[in-house]
Amino acid sequence: MIPSQLPIFIDVVKRGSFSAASRNLGVSPAAVSKSISQLEKHLKQRLFHRSTHSLTLTEEGRLLFERTVDLVEALDENVSLSIDASSEMKGKIKVNLPIHFGQTLVYPKLLEFLDLYPDIELDLHFDDRAIDLVENGFDLGIGNRINEDSRLIARQYYELQLTYVCSRSYADEHGIPETPQQLIDHECITYRSPTTGRINPWNFVDQGKPLQITPEARLVVNNPNSAYLAAKAGFGITAISQSYFEKGEIDLVSILNEFQPNSSPVWLYYPSRTYLPIRVRKLIDYLMKGEESV
Repeated sequence: MIPSQLPIFIDVVKRGSFSAASRNLGVSPAAVSKSISQLEKHLKQRLFHRSTHSLTLTEEGRLLFERTVDLVEALDENVSLSIDASSEMKGKIKVNLPIHFGQTLVYPKLLEFLDLYPDIELDLHFDDRAIDLVENGFDLGIGNRINEDSRLIARQYYELQLTYVCSRSYADEHGIPETPQQLIDHECITYRSPTTGRINPWNFVDQGKPLQITPEARLVVNNPNSAYLAAKAGFGITAISQSYFEKGEIDLVSILNEFQPNSSPVWLYYPSRTYLPIRVRKLIDYLMKGEESV
């Protein structure tokens, strides 16, 4: 264990007196003297010969100085470099994102951020599971399913609106349901949560009251884009994010709009506000507010 008084001892030796060291360190001479006394007590060695007009090292003090000065200065330099690094726009940021939403709506912004800051490295993981951000070493995550963790700070990033769709060819051949209850007569494509392994129920609002249905399905997928592609190919009805419409990659009929479910939040979350590196803070601000925040 490195005694906390050791840097003060080294500064006293370099400057030749308690008063000179106190001026450099910004503390009182009495505080410097007390620290040296504590160090001597800890080491059980006298480090200085003290008199009214002079201060000289004992043999034990000289040996301690020679053995530790380079090590303490190297440690100080490395700590300073770490502090500088945390305040610079450089280094790696590890981000966890849901697959479709992340690739469609977030990824373009991340590429813009990367272009703005050439010394930033982005380590992006696209995964629809809700994972432990801290345990897996992520600086930042985005998603609507967050592992409950008191260490996480969450900010609402997006309002996710689900809509129910089918292809025009499916609608022409089978018609479309007029109520959620009529889904029992239709082919449905459902989504299995990769986190829980359960089929996600479909949510509606019927006459102002929530209605939840888990339809029977011949096709179950664990990726939203797979459900979208199957519906587009005419295999049935599915639930997709409104973001598909926003990006213009839609060739489907929106149905049951009068029973539209309530939107749900997509969260931007990170381990802690404390000692957040400037590069991570800048990325959070960029994603939350856009380019004007940089």
